[in-house]
Amino acid sequence: MENKCPSCRQQMDGDIRCLILEKMAELVKVGCEYEEYGCHEIIPYCKKRKHEDSCDFRPYNCLHSTLGCCVNGDISTLVSHLTNDHMAKIINNSNFQCRFPIAYLCHDQSCSTWMPCVFHCFSEYFYFYAEATFIKDVAPVYMTFVYFMGKEMDACKYRYNL
Repeated sequence: MENKCPSCRQQMDGDIRCLILEKMAELVKVGCEYEEYGCHEIIPYCKKRKHEDSCDFRPYNCLHSTLGCCVNGDISTLVSHLTNDHMAKIINNSNFQCRFPIAYLCHDQSCSTWMPCVFHCFSEYFYFYAEATFIKDVAPVYMTFVYFMGKEMDACKYRYNL
């Protein structure tokens, strides 16, 4: 395809956009990728990615996926999974404190996660757990994790102190 002006036929440099095709692409409507999870939105193709990034039906991976857990689903499915399969305790409160002395934590190298808790507050869910990493002949490294269970753009509304 030559880069010439359609009116005067002079040579044009650079990439040329085809506005007719762009306008036609805006008219194409598609379904959300998360239809199987309950989303029945029909959206312009050009807005599909933005919609799916913030879709209320977007499935989430288990927060222990790095440890091999492959469960995924909506937030209610994930909360149920965390409480039933990872033995997380549910706390329904917006004002709470978690204290656990290091001496009470498991020092067995096969037991590396403690105190999994799902906090339900401000109509949102948060997941907290403590973990230890054991390295031979080195003192264990203890860490805590707090995850917001929801859309990334909503996470910035919240903060926590450790």
